[in-house]
Amino acid sequence: MSDPGDYELDTFEKHDTADLTADLAGRSRTLWPWLVALAVVLALAAAWIYWRYVTAAPAPEVAAPTAPAPEEPAPAPVAIEAIDLPPLAESDPWLRDVVGQLSENPQLLTWLLNDDLVRRLVAAVDNVAEGVSPRSHVVFLQPRGAYQADGTGDRLKVDAASYRRYETLAAVITSLHVDGTAQAYRTVKPLLDEAYRDLGYPGADFDAVAVRAIQRLLDTPVVPEPELERFASSYKYADPRLEALDDAQKQFLRLGPENLRAIQAHVRRIAERAGLAVR
Repeated sequence: MSDPGDYELDTFEKHDTADLTADLAGRSRTLWPWLVALAVVLALAAAWIYWRYVTAAPAPEVAAPTAPAPEEPAPAPVAIEAIDLPPLAESDPWLRDVVGQLSENPQLLTWLLNDDLVRRLVAAVDNVAEGVSPRSHVVFLQPRGAYQADGTGDRLKVDAASYRRYETLAAVITSLHVDGTAQAYRTVKPLLDEAYRDLGYPGADFDAVAVRAIQRLLDTPVVPEPELERFASSYKYADPRLEALDDAQKQFLRLGPENLRAIQAHVRRIAERAGLAVR
């Protein structure tokens, strides 16, 4: 705060006390009637304003408490129309046409050139549901190049090139149209049930095995840089928890964290739209 000396006070002309008192008394007698009249006018004006704008104004509306927004429901399964399916043994051409429309990735069409597609898919899904690597049923998905480790001594990690081998697989899977794939699954379901029964599961519903397989994929941990140890002519995971995973999940780990995370998210969306109850 500035020093009080910085401010200058106005000076007043000095008057004789008696003269000033007499002058004020004379003015008061002259102004009194006018002051009374002014006070009456102001009181009347205030009363009118109160009646016009306060008592006559409607009470302000009180907004009703906003109810919390309901949780967004899970997406409803896609609807399908019943169609005449080809016999299981003759379903490859028809399935190639159906599945080929689900993605614009040209690699998908190459994979569809294989034979016995429904039985291969069912056998692979059954393997995953049981914790077994599905590699023998989907050899055409095998990437080129070898699985390699990087590092020296006891501190080994997966070579980044090993993960890049699965980028094509991840790109194809994540390019699948979600609703279209869910609808295709529901459409092909009778053929899947038939192929599954042929594996030795009479009366079983393929949905149950599909849910178990997808859940096993979703439960596979995403590990940024798992450490490896040399084991015989290959490697094993240094973390006992990873090494204790079943063969199917170890195969998923080989996809690499980015590929695995992308595939998990996309497969979950397809499963939900297909009405498969995964966690």
